[in-house]
Order: sequence, then C-alpha cells, then structure tokens
Amino acid sequence: MKHTRVDELMTTMVLTVSPDDHVSRARDLMTSADVRHLPVVDAERRVVGILSNRDLLLAMFADGKVDAVMSRNVRSVKAGCLAEEAVSLMLSEKIGAVLVLDDAGKLVGIVTETDFLVAAQHALRGAQIGGGGTTF
Repeated sequence: MKHTRVDELMTTMVLTVSPDDHVSRARDLMTSADVRHLPVVDAERRVVGILSNRDLLLAMFADGKVDAVMSRNVRSVKAGCLAEEAVSLMLSEKIGAVLVLDDAGKLVGIVTETDFLVAAQHALRGAQIGGGGTTF
C-alpha cells in the first residue's frame, strides 16, 4: 500500500485570522465557514498561534482580540511528511488539527481529524487516496 503524505490530504485554502482581529470576527468566520480551527498568522503568513472552537468556548464571552485566547503552542508538520506521522502527533497531543508549513515556516495548509476520517472511509471502501489526481 502506498504511503500517503500530508500534502495529499491537507486543505490548502486555509482561512486565517490575525492576532489583532477581534474574537467576534473569528467566531463569525468559523461559524460561516463551518470550520473548527483557524490558524493565526502575522503579516508575512508566519504562524503565531491557532484558534480552535474549544478556545472560543473557554472564552465564550470574550470580546477582545484573538491574541488573548489563541493557543500559542502550535503543532505543525512539513507538507511532505507522512500522514501517519501527522496522525500520530495529533493522537499523542490530543489535538484536532495540525498546521502544514513550507520550508520557510510559512503556512501552506491544514490537516484535520476530518481529513483523516475521510481518508479512513475511502480506505475502508478500498479506494486509493492521493496519487496525483486519483479520485476518491
């Protein structure tokens, strides 16, 4: 069986917020896009944190800046990393997403528990994942 890489599973159209954005904007963005994680990036698209729906729940009535409620201990992998390494990291750290960075440390994607569940569903059906255009 082919070893799947993170860049075959990740989402590349990643919504982000700035540390200076208001929590209400981040909450609205998460709700409208139906996502549970928002990377927090600076002007050069370097990751400075991550905001999860759990962070927002803990700060339910917060109306300050994202910087005040985001998680700063961000877990990340490189795009060419094997998917099994990313899922092992997520399981050991008990997190729902891992950010994907390029060699310069800039955000290029995100891989979430949902991405792995979709891959598992396809594998259980006997479908190939990834492989340069192979359809699930």
